[in-house]
Amino acid sequence: MATNTNRLISPETQTPASVYVWLGVLGATVVVFATIIVAILAILIGLVADANLWFAMLIGVIIGMLGGLCSLGYLVPYVTEDVPAYVGRVMVNQWTKTQRVVFQGLNFILPWEAPARDIDLQAEIKEVVGKEGNTETYPTKDGRIMAKYTYTIGPDLWNTNEIEPGTSVLQWSSFKLDTIEIKGRARFSQAFSDFVKTMSTEDVIKMGKIEIQNTVFPPRAFSEFEKEHGSISEVILEDIDRDPALEKAREIIAKTESVAEAIKALRKSGMTKARAEEFVEYYSFPNVKKIRLTVKGLENLTHFSGLIPTGSFDDEKTDGDNKKKKGEKK
Repeated sequence: MATNTNRLISPETQTPASVYVWLGVLGATVVVFATIIVAILAILIGLVADANLWFAMLIGVIIGMLGGLCSLGYLVPYVTEDVPAYVGRVMVNQWTKTQRVVFQGLNFILPWEAPARDIDLQAEIKEVVGKEGNTETYPTKDGRIMAKYTYTIGPDLWNTNEIEPGTSVLQWSSFKLDTIEIKGRARFSQAFSDFVKTMSTEDVIKMGKIEIQNTVFPPRAFSEFEKEHGSISEVILEDIDRDPALEKAREIIAKTESVAEAIKALRKSGMTKARAEEFVEYYSFPNVKKIRLTVKGLENLTHFSGLIPTGSFDDEKTDGDNKKKKGEKK
C-alpha cells in the first residue's frame, strides 16, 4: 500500500478476505432459507385460496425471492460498523479473540465481532525540550552545551514503517502515552548526547544547528523505535548554545594571568579542583599539554605534573637520539 501523508484523508480499513467469505456464505444462506420459507407460505396460501397449483408455485417463488432479498436488508446492521472521522475502532472477534481496527466510514464486520474501544487518531505527544524550566545540557569533550529541540510523536496512519495502519494503531494503543513519551525523549536525548560528546564545544557551535539536525535527527532516524510503538516521530533542533556555567568559567579565566590563579579562581566559584584543572587544561589553554617526568635522584617524589607549552620539548626523541646529535656536532 502506498504511503499517504495527507492528514485530511483517513486511512483505509484493511478488511481481511475471510470477512467477505463469511459474509458471502451467511448472506447466501439467509437468502436461500428466506426464499424457501416465504415461497412455501405463498404456495400454501394460494392452495388454500383454490388457486391453480402451477400459478400458486410461480407466485410463491417470486414472493420468496423478494423475501430473501429483503432479508439481506435485515442483516445490514449486524454486518456493518459506522465509524466517525479521526477515530480507529478496535473490533474483537468473540470466537478467535483477535483484534482488528476499522476506520472512518461504513465497514463490513462479522456478526460475532464487537467494538472494544475507540482510538483518537489525532492524539500526539509534543514537547519542547530546553525551554525555561526544562533545560537540558549535554557534555562535550571540554565542557557542556545546551540544546533546545521540539519533538512530536503520533500514530503511524500512512504505512510509513511498512506496517498496515490497522496494525500500527493497535501497537500505538497498546502503550500508555506517558510510556511512549519517556522512551522517545530518552532516545532523542541519547542520540544528541552521543554525537556531541566526541566534539569540543566550539566545534559544536561552529557546526550549527542545521547540519546537526541533518546528521542527528534526519527523517526516519528512529525507525526501530517507531516500528516498536506503531508511531512516527519528528525532532526539530531549534537552538544550541554554550552552557551558562561554562561561559561564567571562561569569564573568570579571562581575568586571570596564570594557570595557578585560574584554577584558584575557578575553585572559589564552586568548581572542584579536578574539574578546574581539567577545564583550564583542555579548554582555556589549547596549546598546552600535560606530561609526566621522572627525575633521577628524586625517587621519593611520588608525583609531579604541570602544564608546559606544546613544542617546548621534543618528547618523541629518545636519549640515544640526543646523544647521537651531540656526537655529530663534535
